[in-house]
Amino acid sequence: MNPSFIRIFSLLIILFCLRVSAQESSQSSIRTIISATDRLNSKLPAEKVYLHTDKHNYNIGDTIWFKAYVLDAAYLSGSEESNLLFVELHDDHDEMISRASVQIFAGVGHAQIVLTNNIFKEGGYTLRAYTNWMANFGADYTFAKRLYVGLANKDSWLVNSNIEINKIESKNELQIDLSLMDVNKIPIGLRKVQVKILEADVTLYDKTLETPLDGKFAIKHNLKEKSDGGNMILEISDLRKNSKNHL
Repeated sequence: MNPSFIRIFSLLIILFCLRVSAQESSQSSIRTIISATDRLNSKLPAEKVYLHTDKHNYNIGDTIWFKAYVLDAAYLSGSEESNLLFVELHDDHDEMISRASVQIFAGVGHAQIVLTNNIFKEGGYTLRAYTNWMANFGADYTFAKRLYVGLANKDSWLVNSNIEINKIESKNELQIDLSLMDVNKIPIGLRKVQVKILEADVTLYDKTLETPLDGKFAIKHNLKEKSDGGNMILEISDLRKNSKNHL
């Protein structure tokens, strides 16, 4: 056999073995990195928090309704580390004006912050949310959202509401108890209004009605699908001509 051919063939075998060895080494390194990352996530899992608010801007006297999500940052599933979330409102001087503790179940919680006129002033605020566990990872993991709180004009309405989802036989029934008042706490009675309930881009309820004399009324609506109400938005519009009231 030609000696040159033997040398070339031997060189090709060596190169092939080196390539296989390099591939195996590379795969081994990747497996080592993945294994180390999994061990770190297991021992020190990071959390990610998000708050879904019912509006972006509010008036003094309004209520900030929100749904909170506390997730495992690596897998975006409900965190198993924390069952308590702290939600704060800070003014533009970074002074904490309000603080709420929210119970978290399977990574989800609901709560509200009332913007009472003896505590809040017109201006910008930062909504912050964090768990005690998140202190292990620094301030960058804290959720933050900017809000503006304005002054309600003399024709503005204040609304108090209580929202429940009750199981009636095999269906879920949404019940909302409402109370409408003006800024002087006088009931908005005998007023023609349009009431809408939306979930994402879907309108669940849309009716025109007249408020009772005391401004208090209830809405009941059967839900077609299972829902926890966290993404629902309630809209109330004054149907008087030239009115700008829209809650």
